[in-house]
Amino acid sequence: MDLQDLLMRSTLDSMFKVGFGFDLDTLSGSNEASNRSMEAFDESNGLVYWRFVDLWKVKRYLNIGSEAALKEKIKIIDNFVYELIQNKRKQLKNEERFTRNVLLNDDILSIPFVSELLTTLPTTIVDLEPHQIHASYEYVGYMIQAESEETERDEYLLRLMDLPNQQWVEIIGYAHGNMDLLKDQDVIRIVLNILKTNTSVATGLGTDWKVIFAPDDGSCARN
Repeated sequence: MDLQDLLMRSTLDSMFKVGFGFDLDTLSGSNEASNRSMEAFDESNGLVYWRFVDLWKVKRYLNIGSEAALKEKIKIIDNFVYELIQNKRKQLKNEERFTRNVLLNDDILSIPFVSELLTTLPTTIVDLEPHQIHASYEYVGYMIQAESEETERDEYLLRLMDLPNQQWVEIIGYAHGNMDLLKDQDVIRIVLNILKTNTSVATGLGTDWKVIFAPDDGSCARN
């Protein structure tokens, strides 16, 4: 698994987590259905490229060759997404989102509380496991999303992403001098955790927000 593959997997994970509330988890590769859909998505992209040099309309009409294969890949993706949509609808009807309701309670969302939490976050997570760190960032994302003042949300978001953005900028800075660094497994592991943190924050912020890494200063922005 290289850095390009990690970024593609992270993009898919973020899209599905924010859009469907489903953890695609292609970064870890533990979900077989997710892996099949990701492979179908990746292979579909490759098959589409053939349309620039191939008689693809004829093949599509006859359902042969690359167009027949593309049709099968799209079917896999469609079935997977439609199943997610159906499951999500059932979940919204039958389950209360307990964690979100608790975190959005006005009693715990006062400005001093969130500000203090962000100040102590780096020391709070230092001894936590990666999955616990990601959960912490997601919960704080919910809190920030509930803030009514846009300027406050922007400030909180910058503070929340300060640590992972610093790590990101350091890695990119070192990589400018030595591209082989991006092949190091320890570095890939750090990048993987940064991407998962980014996905967790995006989940907490909701569909109206997304966190991005700026290439120059590593800051995050609302889009």
